[in-house]
Formats: sequence, structure tokens, C-alpha cells
Amino acid sequence: MDSMQRRTWRWWIAGSIVFALGGLGLAYAEAPALIARHLDRRLPLDLGHRQVMTSVSTSPLPGASQMTLRLAPGRARRLANSIDGIWVPPGLIRSGATSIGTGRLPHDLVNYSWRVAIESAATRPVLAIRLTREEANDLFDPYRRIPIDRDRGIVLTYVIDDAAIHDDDQTGQTRYQRRLRIDAVGVMTFHLKSLHVDVPIRHLVGHLDWNFRPAGGRLIPACTVTVDSVDADMPPIPFMPSSDRIWRKLESSLTRSLTKHLARHPLPGGAPIEALVDVQIGNGAQAPPILPRIAHPLAEL
Repeated sequence: MDSMQRRTWRWWIAGSIVFALGGLGLAYAEAPALIARHLDRRLPLDLGHRQVMTSVSTSPLPGASQMTLRLAPGRARRLANSIDGIWVPPGLIRSGATSIGTGRLPHDLVNYSWRVAIESAATRPVLAIRLTREEANDLFDPYRRIPIDRDRGIVLTYVIDDAAIHDDDQTGQTRYQRRLRIDAVGVMTFHLKSLHVDVPIRHLVGHLDWNFRPAGGRLIPACTVTVDSVDADMPPIPFMPSSDRIWRKLESSLTRSLTKHLARHPLPGGAPIEALVDVQIGNGAQAPPILPRIAHPLAEL
């Protein structure tokens, strides 16, 4: 092979490499848009567990959702790759990508809206939930009947006016533990046969202590409910147990119900359980403050 042929081959090989690298670069740049277009043709897409994706985009989508999860690209990839049968290569999930959809709680007929927003600035995942009073009470309607005394047939129902849930993690918790504080205002109604007694709750403070147990690449959630203080005028009702016993019964009933249902719904091993939580129900201007106003310790009720 003479020198002219060798130079021709070298240029051909170099050109082929450049072309191949350019093609790979173009494919890398366009991959998210191609995937979005592929998914778009399949929408609405049933994701299982009563979740349906209705829209996906490589850029932020307008509007607001009742539930929003914000994740950095790398954290979103870790979540996606922890789901059975899914592997996402590095760099494919990029800032600005957004998916939206609807979901439904077990035994519920009311949908809620959700979105997952990929944001490079999200150094820690953020879960934000915004519900009006009407939306919250409709959404939680199947869970508003709580037995207080099964033997005597005493049942409690509730209506939420305003509520807030925020992080209240404590020193010494493991990465699999979370503690959330609840502040709520509303009305609780005690029922015994045809008798109904309304108790306005000026302020209730409680906690949700979450534990996520790793098992087989998944996380098994469990939650313990604690009622810390209640600002309410409990009327003297002959059939009612003592005030302290009422709240202890409420804690026990809610914890038992959550334990039963949560165990059936394990989370992917990469679920963002470390997310900052910001839940608000009702009018933000009237939402209860983080600190109780005139809350009475249960021991004093």
C-alpha cells in the first residue's frame, strides 16, 4: 500500500470515528426527547398501584398539581433504577424533565393529581402537597370513620379545616426513620347509635413516626401515630371514656390501620424517603402555626 493509500485510509478511519462520535453525541442529546415522544404515544400509561401518567416532557410543564415531588437528575435515576425491570443509563434524566399524572388511594374513588419535576437545584428531594379543605375531606372520606370503643360501638369521624405536616426529625435517627409533625384544626364527631356529639378542635398537635425496613431490595413502611396535645373543650358525655383514653384509642386505631395497609405496599429500594415534606391543607393564611397556640398536654385533659 503506497503512501497515498495509507493517507486515504487514515482519513477514512478518522472521519468514521468522528462521524460515529457525532452520531453518539446526537443520539445522547436527543435521547430524552425521543423517549418522551415514545411515551407520549402510549399515554395515558398505567404505572400500577392506581397511578396513571398522563403527560411527559423534557421541559417544565405549566400548571400545578396537588402533589409535587422535586428530584435532582441523579436522585431520579437512582429511584428509576430501583424499580423492577428498569435501567436508566447515566445522563438520560436531565433537569427540566417533568411528568404528570393522577393517583388514587386504596378504597378511594377520588383522584389526586401529581407531578415529578427534575431540578438540578434540588440538592435534597422535596415532597410538597397542597389540598383545599374540600379536596382533603373528599380524598380522605373512606378513612374518616375510626373505631374508639368497638364493644360499645363508639365511633369517631372528623372534618379537616386546616392542617400542616412538616419535618420534625430528631438527633439519633437512622436513615430509615422519619418523624413528621402534624398541626390540625377541625371538628371531631363522636357517634353512639343515633347520638352524635361535635367537638371543635381549636388545635391538635401530633406526630407520625415512620420506619422503612429494607427487605429484598424494597422498603417496607410502618408508621406510629402519636397525639401530643389537643386544644378542645371536651363536653361531659356519659357514654364517653376519659379524654386521655380517647386520644390513646385514636392513636392505637390509626397505627393499627396504617400498619395493616402499609405492609401491603412496599416501596422501591431507591424511594426518596429522605425528602423534605411540606403538606398544607386549607387556606394558607389560616393554616395553624408550627407551635401550638393553647395546646393542653394530654396528662392535663
